[in-house]
Amino acid sequence: MKLLLKFGIGLLIAFVILASLGLLFWARPTPILGVDGNSLAHSVQDSQYYEKCREAPNGDWICEKAGTRYAVDIGWDGCWDGDRISGPATTFTPNEISGCVNLQDHLRLEEALN
Repeated sequence: MKLLLKFGIGLLIAFVILASLGLLFWARPTPILGVDGNSLAHSVQDSQYYEKCREAPNGDWICEKAGTRYAVDIGWDGCWDGDRISGPATTFTPNEISGCVNLQDHLRLEEALN
């Protein structure tokens, strides 16, 4: 009986660890998957209709959102900050934007469903 109890506790611990890693991967997949212009653009524009971001020579990314261009700096964890470099500043296109690339941005499931 003690062996069965130890086995059950071991399985429970393994489940908790795997579930935690799965949730972490869902929220922040960039350290494993990296980032590309499509996933970053999907995150920045929060829309299925987006234009790809392009990498600038200095390592930043140039992204467009509703006609406004941003210089976007992305961290190792997939979180990004953007500063407006051209275009109008409005409610939908403020001077500064920020967010994080998540697994939905990498998968872009709405494209596959259309």
